Amino acid sequence: MGSASSSYRVIYLDVDGRIQKVVFSRFCSPCDIKELFCTALGVTRNTALSLVDPTGALVSIDPTMPHNTESKQEEEYNVSAERTLALRTNLCVLVC
Repeated sequence: MGSASSSYRVIYLDVDGRIQKVVFSRFCSPCDIKELFCTALGVTRNTALSLVDPTGALVSIDPTMPHNTESKQEEEYNVSAERTLALRTNLCVLVC
């Protein structure tokens, strides 16, 4: 209780101007986190997602990725959701 090992991670997603809060523990698998992102983005679980930092580098979707705050907007991660129909949606993740 209250120890760092039991703390949760929070990632805020800006989805069409609405902030979505994604909460997960350090014990979640990358697949679990990806499914949470898909749910927050309103896409199916089998949608291919990629997380990109402001310089264009790919960021691993896992429990060790840096968390962000709802109000801090200096840096952004872009989340691209690509469907099998080649429909692409670009969304932002706010990162401090």
